[in-house]
Amino acid sequence: MNGAWWRNGWLLGLAWTAVMGLGLSACTLPLLERTEAAPKIHIFTLEWRAAAPPPSNRAKSPSLLIATPLAAAGYGGSDMLYMDDPFELKAFAWHRWADAPARLLEPLLLTAAERTGRFGTVVPAGTPGETDLRLETRLLYLRQVFKDDSCRVEMALRVTLVNNRSARILGTRDLQTSLPCTSPDPRGGAITANRIVAILLEQLQGFLRAHAPE
Repeated sequence: MNGAWWRNGWLLGLAWTAVMGLGLSACTLPLLERTEAAPKIHIFTLEWRAAAPPPSNRAKSPSLLIATPLAAAGYGGSDMLYMDDPFELKAFAWHRWADAPARLLEPLLLTAAERTGRFGTVVPAGTPGETDLRLETRLLYLRQVFKDDSCRVEMALRVTLVNNRSARILGTRDLQTSLPCTSPDPRGGAITANRIVAILLEQLQGFLRAHAPE
């Protein structure tokens, strides 16, 4: 008698638990369906395709090391930055550079220097051995600026060419350009930034041709 009562009570409890579970599932299902997916993060990069083929390097020309590019305060991360108020930098929430822009520029600087035809070899930072010259660069700013109904991208690089043998500075220059955005949004800013990079790299080539010794 007691055994039958225990089994019936256990089965009744199990059934009640199942019913309650179904009820809770039915209640929570609409909540799950209403949960929005996390916004997609959009990743952009900086690229440059030189129009001219690389010239054949001259064996007696000086060698050049591209020092690791630095960045001014506030511009060392991978955030895509913009300004819509004076003196205040802001970051887009769902848009990023693939890396810090200064680092994205490093291989582009190397290619641009190679294409000048003024150097026997051009090597990145960390390459063993000594070089005759060193190119130092600092990203001063890269930002999208919204003002009234306009949108522009502004970018500036400070470049310095150093003679490694004598530690003498051969030349320094601030390269800067500003262009209207192709569209007033982060994607338009990224497209415009790539156009500015092409302009600045051509300016860099002119700087290197003017200051690198023959």
